[in-house]
Amino acid sequence: MDADDVAIVCLVYLQIDGIPSHLRYMVRRIRARLPKVSIIVGLWAPEDLEKWSVDLQNAMGAECYVTSLQEMLAACHMCCTGTNAEPLAVASA
Repeated sequence: MDADDVAIVCLVYLQIDGIPSHLRYMVRRIRARLPKVSIIVGLWAPEDLEKWSVDLQNAMGAECYVTSLQEMLAACHMCCTGTNAEPLAVASA
């Protein structure tokens, strides 16, 4: 796969059961293969986000976590335009 033109990778989870080690592993694999991309994780079920502390979210390694398609589009826009001088906010429960 030629990934020279890839700037953002979006992962969407409808539901996560238990400890999200598979998500952490997937983010690591993407980061290893595409070190320059922004990774945005969509957690559509709010109860999934409530299970995770901000520290756990930070340890995952994605730029941000969102809970709706609207938030994901806004995060993609910020990543593409570079309009945000600070790292993207991590979603909080």
